[in-house]
Amino acid sequence: MINKSLLVAVTLCLVARAIAEPPKECFVGYPRQYVARHLTPAESATMELDGRMLESVWSTVPWSAAFTDIQGDAIAPAPYLNTQTKMLWDDHCLYIAAMMEEPQAWAVSSINNSLLYQENDFEVLVDPDGCDWRYSELEINALGTQWNLLLARPYVDGGPCVCRNITPGQCASSAPDQGVYDTWDVERYLKYGINIDGALNNPQQGSKSWAVELCIPVEQYLKYSTRRKITEGDYWRLNMLRVQWHLKVEKLPSGALVYVKDPDKKCNNWAWQPTGVVNIHIPNRWGIVQFGSTINSQQAAVMDDLWPIRNALIKVYEAEHIYTALYGKGYTDSLPALVENAHLDADLASGKSLCVGGQPVIHLSSSDAFVVDIKSLDNPNVIGHITHERFISFTTTTQ
Repeated sequence: MINKSLLVAVTLCLVARAIAEPPKECFVGYPRQYVARHLTPAESATMELDGRMLESVWSTVPWSAAFTDIQGDAIAPAPYLNTQTKMLWDDHCLYIAAMMEEPQAWAVSSINNSLLYQENDFEVLVDPDGCDWRYSELEINALGTQWNLLLARPYVDGGPCVCRNITPGQCASSAPDQGVYDTWDVERYLKYGINIDGALNNPQQGSKSWAVELCIPVEQYLKYSTRRKITEGDYWRLNMLRVQWHLKVEKLPSGALVYVKDPDKKCNNWAWQPTGVVNIHIPNRWGIVQFGSTINSQQAAVMDDLWPIRNALIKVYEAEHIYTALYGKGYTDSLPALVENAHLDADLASGKSLCVGGQPVIHLSSSDAFVVDIKSLDNPNVIGHITHERFISFTTTTQ
């Protein structure tokens, strides 16, 4: 039976820091991380958001690593067009600048909250708490049309997606059974600028690139978070995706040339942090944005010391789901069974892992619900939790 006080703790997405960093080998597989520089008030006042990135503050931060195929370079070919981003922040905005090489700038939808992934777009997904729940997604095309969504849970864990829908069945208008998430409508708070080097929707002229500058509104994105503001040193889980369709040029009866999607080819999904599969909605596989200081120089990334616990929690979560999918018996509290039947790491299961403080503890409330506890290696008072629905949280106990 699950302890009631534990259940209360697990409902909160609290983040506690460990006392010391785990060994370096515990960070094998650590995702891409970007240090966003903190703007001074004077620098924030210079931000114009026109897609040109001419503000001098952009020159103080580096371009990110180039996007890869969402499945990873080891599985799929590298993108044939370059995509890179930069990030800055202040109390009101997480600023994201994206530069996308593009010889065929193309956009169709002009109505907000359209299904923009059905054309070329740029997407940003943000999980401020690192819970894997209540994360937001923004899609935007070269016309500046946007679709804003809130995921109560990842789709694979039941969702739903909440948005101001314009198409029947597109999304839920609210999710009262998942924490009373009301309609997600942030478009009036989102500030952006688009710049196209060349022509949009014009095959005769073509283009070289398109770029977008975004102000992700902090207050609105923290609406369902345990945080109320950004503090230097904070981490958010974040990923960015570029959806790129193959286009053909066709001639209309009028003689005008237009771009159309090639029906014989699938779209490309290029991500900042590959997830290993064609699915961006796996928050535990996203990258990390670290909120840096106002120092006017490139700042070193400091790895999130809670990542080894998160990684271990996800391993148990995935093993549980493999186990129940294979045998249809529900979840189990037997670690040996998960090792033997679901490929759970034997050292983690036996408590010999160098990255966490002992064996995972699995609490079953029924055959179809569990909570896993794993202690920090360096601070036994810090305990990570994950539920059968992938909700991750941390609590701090007192001795």
